Amino acid sequence: MISPQDFLDSWNRDIYGLINYDEKIINSFSLSPGTKDFLIKAGFPESAPPFLTFESADNGGGDRLVKKNDQLGTMYEKFLYFGFTGSGYPVCIDESNSKLVYIDYDHDNKIVLINTTIANFAETLLVYLEFIKK
Repeated sequence: MISPQDFLDSWNRDIYGLINYDEKIINSFSLSPGTKDFLIKAGFPESAPPFLTFESADNGGGDRLVKKNDQLGTMYEKFLYFGFTGSGYPVCIDESNSKLVYIDYDHDNKIVLINTTIANFAETLLVYLEFIKK
């Protein structure tokens, strides 16, 4: 599993900038220590292939999804919003297990797994970028 520093060392910030999140806000959530550490030290890229966009706290990133979409029921209160897919589906972290997911609005708000940890997700992004280069 990749560390936040290894990700920062490998990520091309000139092409895909990074968004950092406030330590106080991230620590207020019931996320795993590894997830908190990654969000505080490395954050998310502003954009990443394939078709992902992440948002800063100024745009609602790192806030509860139900604040962004009040049409969702209480079962969605555990999701922390961080960005969206190319289809406009919110990309979130499930506060109960720290998994990265998206909510598929076109299929009854189905919860779709992106990756089991942020560190694994970051490592996958790096592999995907290498694939694109080749």
